[in-house]
Amino acid sequence: MLNIVLMTKAMTLSDVSYIAPYDFLRLPIISILAFMFFDETPELSTLIGAFILFMSSFLMFNSVKKNNFY
Repeated sequence: MLNIVLMTKAMTLSDVSYIAPYDFLRLPIISILAFMFFDETPELSTLIGAFILFMSSFLMFNSVKKNNFY
């Protein structure tokens, strides 16, 4: 709940394109916390999906940075 409130506040203060990549940090953080507290290991499909999300946001950020849209 706090994440939603803070993300909404951040989006009112800045452009969404600056904030959206940080929203993807939830996946690795929650995965680490789930492993630490509940001894849960992610399945292979989850790891593949996380890799796809990470690479797509990384490539998108680099293309925007090269085109100087910031």
